[in-house]
Amino acid sequence: MFDSVDNSPMNDLAINIIKFGGVVAIISIIIFVVLDRLRVPRVSQVELVH
Repeated sequence: MFDSVDNSPMNDLAINIIKFGGVVAIISIIIFVVLDRLRVPRVSQVELVH
């Protein structure tokens, strides 16, 4: 959109925010998957007990 290269600091900031958001999203997804995998055996054991 911008013809000038003067906005490169803002573009770098936006790129860094996007990269940081992507890293946070990936970490949250990994934590969610790990918690689900840790939670499933406990639920199955409880269901087996009942």
